[in-house]
Amino acid sequence: MQETTRAHKARLAIRTFKIVADALFLRGSYTLGGKSGRALEDALRTLSPEIYGSMNDPKSIELKGLEYILDRLPRGIEECHRFVLTAKEDLDGTSFEKIQPPKRRRISYRVSENEMCFVITRGSSEIYDILTHMTFLYLEAKKLHERMRDDSGNPTKEWRELEKIVGSGADLSGKDLDRAIWSLSVLLGRPYHETKETYEYFENSRTKTNANNGLFSIVYNLGKRLEDERENHDMVTIYFTPSLIDVMLHQVYCKRWAASIKDAIWNLGLQNRPLHIISANMHSVLNLLYGYGAVKDEQKKKDSEELYNFIQDMSDEAGLIK
Repeated sequence: MQETTRAHKARLAIRTFKIVADALFLRGSYTLGGKSGRALEDALRTLSPEIYGSMNDPKSIELKGLEYILDRLPRGIEECHRFVLTAKEDLDGTSFEKIQPPKRRRISYRVSENEMCFVITRGSSEIYDILTHMTFLYLEAKKLHERMRDDSGNPTKEWRELEKIVGSGADLSGKDLDRAIWSLSVLLGRPYHETKETYEYFENSRTKTNANNGLFSIVYNLGKRLEDERENHDMVTIYFTPSLIDVMLHQVYCKRWAASIKDAIWNLGLQNRPLHIISANMHSVLNLLYGYGAVKDEQKKKDSEELYNFIQDMSDEAGLIK
């Protein structure tokens, strides 16, 4: 039997994640810690996306992956147990806090201390994006929960110190900050300098754009949320509203996308010209346009002037792409 390659495993993992996610979507809800949530976890572990770094290392918390997803999820997501995904609704006139992450044009609303609502406007790809990030966040929370207590089941010294820091609400500096970061690095299973880099990364975005609650608070609430789930059965749950299910089943977003493409082609007078439409997310398009960096021959006098020629050059030099 032919050995299963890494690429084959990845394709199977993507297919599995999508099938499970679609089934949960039709069901209307699921818990991240339940059987369905674990099925998504298994698929994500097998896929092991590069953006999630050391996700599969049980002894340490993945910091760069945490930076990546929290730039794309609403502030305070680590504090909530209930998440509702809905079709576009006019909630601007309500008292709910409107939140937009710095690196995603995605609107969310903080409905209560414990609940958050995602407004889906871009179809199934946006749902998969959210579920993938939420699954990663839950995986890291489980690893953190394992490090919160010692072999006797008592809270570790590092966890007690973190709880004290977050509870005081004080802004640390100098030696106090260095000691706090050191203690946090032990809890996370990461080197001190990596923990400090992530602390500074979150502090920079927190002070400039109020994009997050700071590393100490993020880590504490991730651990506390899982502790509440285990002790009080307050399960972290994702819901899909009937209105969203109806919109997705009728392919409303696909029809809008197709109509906008058609209008653009006609407005530009291109309806009689052979065209190739790239149906992909923005990352894929950017990778296509800027992929020359991986295959560029420095000895060449100039790059291909046209995209078509550039793509042809890439196919000719396919052996250079790793």
